[in-house]
Amino acid sequence: MVDPSTESVIHQIPEGTSGDIDRAVAAAVRAKNEWGRLVPKARAEVLHAIAARVAENAGLLARLESANTGKPLAVSRDDVGMTIDTFRFMAGAGRATTSMAGR
Repeated sequence: MVDPSTESVIHQIPEGTSGDIDRAVAAAVRAKNEWGRLVPKARAEVLHAIAARVAENAGLLARLESANTGKPLAVSRDDVGMTIDTFRFMAGAGRATTSMAGR
């Protein structure tokens, strides 16, 4: 990762392989099946936990986003805040929806 404003290296990240992609897709398929079996309350709890973890690390995440993209810190803070809001919103929305399956 290179800071576009200074061109300094922020961090070196190994390049993934096609095998890495295959393993990630397989893991996502397995997780999808497990996720589909969760009741809405359990899904909401997971999404709220993600929102809480992002909120706990909001400052660090905003600084990393600014360094990675060259965005002003205020914009990155807003982006992270919107991410937290989205997880919280979807946690509530998932509990508010009903299925029309079988009707």
